[in-house]
Amino acid sequence: MYKLKQNSLLNPQYDENVLNQYKQTVNTKCFCGKNLRKGDVTFTCMTCSNDVTTVFCHDCFMNSSHDGHLWHAKNTSTGQCDCGDSVAFKPQSFCSQHPSKEHTDPFENMTKTEITTLLLNCFGLVASVHENKGTQQYLKSLEGSDILETAISIVVLLSGEIDITLEDVVDNISNLDFLIRVGVQYDAKTQESFFGKMCLIENPNKLLIQLYGEILPSCYYFRVAGIRQIGPYASQILNGKNEGILNNLIQTINEPLGLYHDWGFCDMVSDAVFACCKEYIVKEDVEGFVDKMSNIQSMSFVKCLTTWRSILFKSKKFLANCVKMQQLLIQQFSLNPNEQVIWSQDIVGKFVNHMYFYQILFADRGWVGFLKIGENADAKLLTEAHIKINNIDASLLQQQTYDHLINQAKYMLEAYLETFIDFNLLDKKPLQTIPSIFVQQFIVDVAVTYNIDISFIIQQIICCSDKLNEQEIVQMLVEPIVRQNLWFLFVENNLMHKQNLVDFGRFMQYFEQDICNKMPQYNSYFVVSKFLQEYPNIVHDIIINTYQKQFSNYPILFVDYISILNFIPRPEYNQQFLKKIIVNQEFKSLTLTGILSKGFSAYYTCEDVYAVLQQLFAHAPSSNPNDNDILTFNGFTLFEPVLFIGGMDSIIQKFTEKQNKFFVPECIYKKDQETNNILQYFDTQNLQNTCDIIIEQYNNQQLGLGQCLMAVRILLCQNQSISKYTFRQPELCQILQQELKSNQTQTLNPKERLQKLKQSKQIESKLMDNNDIVQNKDEQKDEILCEICHQKIENNDFVMPCKKVTMMADSYMHDGVQLCYHHYHKRCSANMKKCNLCGFECDYLMSFNNEQELTDQILVQLEVINYFIQFKLSPAAERRLQNEVQKLQLFLQQYNGSQSEIVDMKEIEKEMGQYFIENFSTNVQKTDIPDLHLPKSSFYVFKTLQNQSCKKCTKKCTLFQKQNPLMCLSCKTFSHFECAVTQNKYSCPDCSYPYCLSLRTLTLFHSASQVIKAPYKTKFGQYNLNIFDDESICQQQDIDYFYIQLCCGDSMQRDPQLLEAIGFTTQEKTKVQHLIDLLVRAGLGPEQLNNFGEQEIQQLLQMLNEEQNDEGEDEDEDEDESDESD
Repeated sequence: MYKLKQNSLLNPQYDENVLNQYKQTVNTKCFCGKNLRKGDVTFTCMTCSNDVTTVFCHDCFMNSSHDGHLWHAKNTSTGQCDCGDSVAFKPQSFCSQHPSKEHTDPFENMTKTEITTLLLNCFGLVASVHENKGTQQYLKSLEGSDILETAISIVVLLSGEIDITLEDVVDNISNLDFLIRVGVQYDAKTQESFFGKMCLIENPNKLLIQLYGEILPSCYYFRVAGIRQIGPYASQILNGKNEGILNNLIQTINEPLGLYHDWGFCDMVSDAVFACCKEYIVKEDVEGFVDKMSNIQSMSFVKCLTTWRSILFKSKKFLANCVKMQQLLIQQFSLNPNEQVIWSQDIVGKFVNHMYFYQILFADRGWVGFLKIGENADAKLLTEAHIKINNIDASLLQQQTYDHLINQAKYMLEAYLETFIDFNLLDKKPLQTIPSIFVQQFIVDVAVTYNIDISFIIQQIICCSDKLNEQEIVQMLVEPIVRQNLWFLFVENNLMHKQNLVDFGRFMQYFEQDICNKMPQYNSYFVVSKFLQEYPNIVHDIIINTYQKQFSNYPILFVDYISILNFIPRPEYNQQFLKKIIVNQEFKSLTLTGILSKGFSAYYTCEDVYAVLQQLFAHAPSSNPNDNDILTFNGFTLFEPVLFIGGMDSIIQKFTEKQNKFFVPECIYKKDQETNNILQYFDTQNLQNTCDIIIEQYNNQQLGLGQCLMAVRILLCQNQSISKYTFRQPELCQILQQELKSNQTQTLNPKERLQKLKQSKQIESKLMDNNDIVQNKDEQKDEILCEICHQKIENNDFVMPCKKVTMMADSYMHDGVQLCYHHYHKRCSANMKKCNLCGFECDYLMSFNNEQELTDQILVQLEVINYFIQFKLSPAAERRLQNEVQKLQLFLQQYNGSQSEIVDMKEIEKEMGQYFIENFSTNVQKTDIPDLHLPKSSFYVFKTLQNQSCKKCTKKCTLFQKQNPLMCLSCKTFSHFECAVTQNKYSCPDCSYPYCLSLRTLTLFHSASQVIKAPYKTKFGQYNLNIFDDESICQQQDIDYFYIQLCCGDSMQRDPQLLEAIGFTTQEKTKVQHLIDLLVRAGLGPEQLNNFGEQEIQQLLQMLNEEQNDEGEDEDEDEDESDESD
């Protein structure tokens, strides 16, 4: 292969006719890898996905099953489809085109001669690309053929192998282990493949970028075997200047099977990342470091179980390098709360950058949950597993011995000790944004997983070393964490330098907004608690000495810290712990996008988050179909104060308001609660004295309620009486006394309980009867007064604010009105645009002494109502119909001069129907409510829109913002907004039906003034006006209600943003707005804009016209290209 490569480079030739034979030969690929273009719609399904960054392309999503799943869609700009990638999705979620990770041999139907000829021509093709010969168009035409992509990948990766020949490759073309060189290390010094050569090129040409950045990363063989060579070239790849090819190559290192074989990859990549971090940190180039981290973020190989099997059993550097990098980052991203920060953004920025690194390096969860992974675990099962899956196949977690983990702990401790001196001299910046706990947490997790003592692990680590004894090791491991913990609590309690209060307040707010960012902090508390249980004397002295040396003036810090160590639950990635940290979070909407915005998906599966929210919120359907369903929070008993030290008071206040009664967390007074039992290691009298100080400071208004409760909880946990204490809030005394007494409750008497239940039901029944009496009581009619002058209105000489609407009956359009029912003199209401009393917006005033106008409106109302009373409607729809009946009743009373009222609904329907037949119609036919043809979910909106074209212009209908596709509610045909809407009114180009569904916004409308929500709600019963935000389900039971809304001319409150999203924006307005945005962006203020000359505006408008015309031509070309490709 090596000699052949040299010959090919001397005379790079290939026969296009040979390659063209295989262009259309597309086998079933196990990985999609479709390159996504700007504007393509992609889908993220969090039920199927293991990662929020993974996407399905449109075709893969539509060819896989997602009914009832948690998914959302978005327009993307770049990337690849991840379907078929078990790191990205669960295997059962793959589409029909990429059903399995099983490798298929693309050459099985070819002879050896054909394979040899193909590989020779691929050699020539790749050599030509490296010499920048050929065209991008031709390379593009090869994409999608599994045979060609695999053949080119073999050539690219094996061209430098000096120990195999072309004949060897052809003979073993079906042997994947041979082709990926299992067990054979790649030496970049002696072997130079095409791939290795490309990695050394600083400025690759466009053909190289296309080949290595777009075509090959979608090939399964390249993704598996490429890991063998990416390791030695990791530094060159990370420091590459072309970000496009860099990101695509980094993405190729996520293939689980390649990571299973490893080839020293994990160690080599960790060396490269460490060198990269060190370079930027030493230079104090924070911006450069952050940019480099953004490139490394695609290295999701740490999310594969095969990676962690390699790290835990084979690696000698990965975890050790992680420790070194963490120590470097601590030096860069540490703070001093008692020194004023020059740049206020540094505080949040430092934490964000540090957390960014932590999430990238450890995939947020690290090794937690699979330290029992077996060295000989089934390779296939491992490649289909992901670190976030809590229900990992039990057969993969059967490891009984832990010697390999002891070795990893040794490597990590050695790296820790190397940097400990620098780390320990950080007195100038004592607050680490993330505590250095990698070594300590690993030791604790191994001890908990294998049910062994921490002291046993420590002894095993130092048994071969005479440098340090056990006590010194524990001291060096625990003291830095204790110091960081106390400084963190110092900031949480707002005790820092006064000029830092605002800036460090932002720092704490960052945790409140995304509580998952506090997971490393929680882990550090739990680590100290476990070490305290194992080494009580050593750790006790560390805590006391650190507190007395720097924080003795702040007893609240001691009480807080002891409370945390005693009561903190083990931070885990399951629903039980998630419930505790999610109770404080506020969600603008309980949609998938709302959940993802909180960051929980970085640590927990979205299914877990969704399941927990379902338990925390009681769900009840709204009585009005046009409103969101009612969600009632009921997770108050789950509140654990030690997880929210900084925001405790605000949470208690919030829960007090929600419950409408004084709130005290249940765990404060609850008996027999689980604890870490560490209070026994501290002097009882000293603890009591400190708690006394806290309660006294609370009563003196020096401390808040939450801080007082920490002291009360410690006292109660030590079985000490609190009856001697008084509190400045009497409600606290009452609650504590009541709850403590409730532990001695008497046995309930069933008869008394039944009697009380009957009494409560009788009272409830009486109340309901009284309410009915009030609701059904006839109101006394007073004389009619003008709402402005308050003078009596004589002889029906009044007007009402009205809004003209389009109403429909039997597919005929009628000009009706909507009223606010407030009366005005005509003279008093001249030029009125809004009702003075209720704010009802009106476009004209209806006169009730105008006989012709009343007659016209009576005809319209009778047509519409008679149309509806023939249908069997839901109670909610009937209530809405009553509004139209009352309106007709008002018109008839004023027309006939009658003052009588008709109360019975059935009599109204009967009389109106008869009245209509006798006076206005001679041929009334019974009809059914038309089928609105609404897709049953937003998934079916996407599915229905496949391969659809506009009924008028015949161009494709897509969900691009400029097109705004509409669907006729009658004939179900599609059209673009601009093709079906004229003068701001919709009319189906095919059947002229007046109402449509806006697919992008999930609204029903006829005109800009008549828009209502379509009956689509999310799983939490919330309306969704953006199809990309979350899956929404059509509420079939409410369709008749919405149909009445449409036909009665109802409309939502006008929302300019929603109207613009639907498409109600004139072209001129768009141009002007675009112009103003450009001018403001250029720095023009209001005065300069006012002085801007008319001539200049006309010139700019003309330029904008030309720009838009050019864009339109480009779009047409893109559509034509996509049509051809389809």
